Amino acid sequence: MTSATGTSNAHQLPPPCGEGDSAAAERGGGSRLSFRHAQPPPRSRQGARVALPSGGRELHQAGFTLVELTVAMLIIGMASAALLLSLPAPGGDVRRQADRLAAHAAAARDLAISCGCAVRLATDVAGWQVLRLASGNAWLPDPNLKPTALPAGMALPVTNIDFDSTGLATPARLLISADGSAAAVTIDAAGGVRAGAA
Repeated sequence: MTSATGTSNAHQLPPPCGEGDSAAAERGGGSRLSFRHAQPPPRSRQGARVALPSGGRELHQAGFTLVELTVAMLIIGMASAALLLSLPAPGGDVRRQADRLAAHAAAARDLAISCGCAVRLATDVAGWQVLRLASGNAWLPDPNLKPTALPAGMALPVTNIDFDSTGLATPARLLISADGSAAAVTIDAAGGVRAGAA
């Protein structure tokens, strides 16, 4: 026959997790074990895990932020551009004039498309100007695009490049030369304009 005390002991709940193991370790003479939830180490700003020293303080990584690197690259780029512009290059003046002529040719093309009328880029030995076809088939200077004169010593062939209302153009290759150096402006039939070496 089972006693009441024995029945009560048989239906007792098991000890909490860890207590039984600790008690068993104490009875067996072993070291006492402690169970803790493992916490993942913290992450740095770049997502890499940073190991903690024994004191529990986070290690600080030395480096540059993205903003600092961008500013440094911008400063280096501006300094390089200023240095290149200050260096004298052979034919630099001719190339700059070719770039100006190409810009005026592109502006004449855009003007023809926007106003829906014919526009002409007229060149001569002294420079160029942009003309607009008015009523009565008269070519009048455009008030927004002033005539441009070439510096002394430079030459440009005499020709007319017409742009229609769709931007199509008279194909031409304009050569600016001075003191043995030259640069070319090419205009294709589709109205494309580009400047480059002769």
